[in-house]
Amino acid sequence: MRLAVVTIIIPLIAFACSSCDKRSEFFPSSCQCDIEQLTLSEPSSVIYHVSTDSDATVSSITYQTGDEKVTVHDPQLPFSTAVQLGKGQTVSLAAIGNPKNGNIILTYETQDPANAPTQLSSSVSRVWIKSDGICH
Repeated sequence: MRLAVVTIIIPLIAFACSSCDKRSEFFPSSCQCDIEQLTLSEPSSVIYHVSTDSDATVSSITYQTGDEKVTVHDPQLPFSTAVQLGKGQTVSLAAIGNPKNGNIILTYETQDPANAPTQLSSSVSRVWIKSDGICH
């Protein structure tokens, strides 16, 4: 009896597995996009930017302001905000979104307010794309 049940069940399981669509793998519907963090050596003005192109979307943006993080839900894009951070504080920017067939672009710029306006600020950017259903 047990042999008959096993003989019937194994071919059914094998058939069910062989009929699965190989392309039905789980792909994220959104990406956690973040950018390299920076600890400031001097007090600085920081400008955070988030933008998209094509049909990419962003559902939230989180950025560092002093000792706390601020999250903006359903931001209007392109997003830009400036904050003043002190020595030893961290520059941090993250977004949750879906690049779809476009890009999510995260950028921050730092400028030491004591520097002359002709000096260039430092800038860091990262672009998030979706390739094979995975955010890169």
